[in-house]
Amino acid sequence: MAKRSVLTTGANSGIGLATAVEIARKGFDSIGSVRSAQKAKIVRDVARQAGVEVRTVILDVTDPAQCRRVIDRLRPWGLVNNAGFAAVGAV
Repeated sequence: MAKRSVLTTGANSGIGLATAVEIARKGFDSIGSVRSAQKAKIVRDVARQAGVEVRTVILDVTDPAQCRRVIDRLRPWGLVNNAGFAAVGAV
C-alpha cells in the first residue's frame, strides 16, 4: 500500500515547517507548499537534518486555479491549510 500523502501549505517556516516535518516523522508522504525555490530548499534541508524527507511544491494559495492544479496533480489524502494571507481594506 502506498503511503498516504499530506500537503501542508505555508511550510517554509514556523508552525508549517514543524508540521510538515512531523507528518513525515509519522510515516506519511509529506509535501510542503512554499512560494519560491529558495524556500523549498530550506524546507528540504531542515527535513533532511531531522532525518526525514519532505517534498516541496511551489504554490501561491491566493491563486485558486493554481491551487486546483496542484491538488489535481498531487491528490493528497490530507491537507494542513496553514498558509496565511490577508486582504486589507475598509469594511
